[in-house]
Amino acid sequence: RFDRNARQGMPLTEYIHLRVAEALIAMRDEELTTALHHLDTALTLADETADRKVALTGTLWKARCLRKAGEYEQSLEVTRRGMELAANLELWPIRAVMQTLESWILFQNGELKEAVRILREAEGVLRATDDFITLGNIQSTYGRIALREGRYDHAMQYFEVSIDYFKRRDSLTGYLARSLTNIAQAKRFLALQLRRSMDAKRERQKRSGIADDRLAKGGKAGQLERMYELLQSAQKDLAEADCIYKRAQNHHGAGNADVNLAQIYLDL
Repeated sequence: RFDRNARQGMPLTEYIHLRVAEALIAMRDEELTTALHHLDTALTLADETADRKVALTGTLWKARCLRKAGEYEQSLEVTRRGMELAANLELWPIRAVMQTLESWILFQNGELKEAVRILREAEGVLRATDDFITLGNIQSTYGRIALREGRYDHAMQYFEVSIDYFKRRDSLTGYLARSLTNIAQAKRFLALQLRRSMDAKRERQKRSGIADDRLAKGGKAGQLERMYELLQSAQKDLAEADCIYKRAQNHHGAGNADVNLAQIYLDL
């Protein structure tokens, strides 16, 4: 509704809010270059006003845009600048939200211990809030770290907690679908780990010349049952995620879910 003529007579503070709103719309449409253009304009103009909270919001969203665009180093720099601003304003929950972004970038850079330390600090601040998005994302990041370290059981536990957070609001189905995809990957990796364990045991028995006895067969049957149970559970998670993504016309998410489903069919 704000055409060029309507904008000419707007007060500067209101015009800044309008540009930030346009940036959010562009972010949701994955038009990151356009979003960054709006945010850079808003942040430049915000320097002329005393509204530090708008500057903080713009800084947070700029950091997210840069992270989505894969510009991790620049995103980290902007994030830390925003964290300093949030601390000066004593807006500790917003600083904690920014810490989760900082930890994700550190995780991508392989700095796992520091990423976990920062996440725990942020979680301590946000635990008493109703910010289910960030709380769920924290658990999801714990899960991704556990996946990278090969701790698949722990990863599943973290993703289950993140799913619980995302189920608390109907508007969070996009986040829910992502966690369902993640937990399915954890289940698949655990199933593959079981299969490798069975294969290695069989090879050892072949080399030693010892045939399977009833006890060994019983143990193998139990492992096989657990393996199939994990893969079938992962299929259900991915089918649910696929439905959510396709309803939202999120082609990237739906494609990712379908690729993971295809891998599980191959495993089965």
